[in-house]
Amino acid sequence: MTDLVLLTDINVLDKLVKIITSNKKKNYVIVSDSDYMKTISRTHIVRSENVKIVVFKKHFMLEEKVVKLLTDVKPDRIIDCDPLNKLIYIKKYISSLKVNKINCVEFINSE
Repeated sequence: MTDLVLLTDINVLDKLVKIITSNKKKNYVIVSDSDYMKTISRTHIVRSENVKIVVFKKHFMLEEKVVKLLTDVKPDRIIDCDPLNKLIYIKKYISSLKVNKINCVEFINSE
């Protein structure tokens, strides 16, 4: 089971890291914007074996990278922790998928 996490909300980062590192049976792919990568890399989530991090840089082969990501990952559900819509170009592609989409707050409260 693989979860795709769209992450640009640094306010939920600590809670998200706790959930992800405690659940070793699931695989997570964290997608973030290059502006937030420095903050994410400071957490110990980058050393977790069940986590893959993908960074998108604005206006750099976005369509190709999004399609490649979605075909490689094939997520079971998508967790949206992007309240400012910095990853809107990914959300456009995801909206057509028949995958369970969960708000970040709902995910944190349910785990």
